[in-house]
Amino acid sequence: MKKILLLIGILLGIGGTWLYQWMKPSSYDPYFFLNPKPNYIGDKTYSIEKDINLFKKGETFDFIFWDTPQQKPKILYLFPASSPSPHILLKVKNEDLKNGIDSIIDTLKENKNPIINFELYKIRNDLTEELIERKTMINFDFYTIENESLFFYITDQIKQYGQYRIHINMLNDDNELKKNDLTYSIYIEQRFLK
Repeated sequence: MKKILLLIGILLGIGGTWLYQWMKPSSYDPYFFLNPKPNYIGDKTYSIEKDINLFKKGETFDFIFWDTPQQKPKILYLFPASSPSPHILLKVKNEDLKNGIDSIIDTLKENKNPIINFELYKIRNDLTEELIERKTMINFDFYTIENESLFFYITDQIKQYGQYRIHINMLNDDNELKKNDLTYSIYIEQRFLK
């Protein structure tokens, strides 16, 4: 009797392990050769971050990245959830927290002069570009705070997989944006749609 119970326990253990391996999110990335890309592999997110000089008038920023299909995550490894979607954000790193979070948010939220001219292009298969979105940003909507960094929303207009190009012209040389210990970057990450 004990041998039968032991055999049943071993079979259930093997079956449970096999079921877990079959249902857990994959850590394999079939698009490893496309770089850079915001990615969600298994339980880990990999974001793209590129530094910019937000306060240097006349400077331009060009950047190409990929949006690739992502595996649909599963809740409790059983129920499919929505696919992640890339968001383009402005990240403000506040090194010493000397500048005050509210002060930074107010500066970018209530600005009266244009800060950037933002353009998002989709690169087609024949390498021509299609303009997806163009806007002159006077102020930025606050998005979230994470690890001493403030995030401000730019766009989430990426609806198709493929290669994209961001083009930004800096339009402002405001001293409020030149505060010490503040660094600015364009931040692209995968977020789940609700």
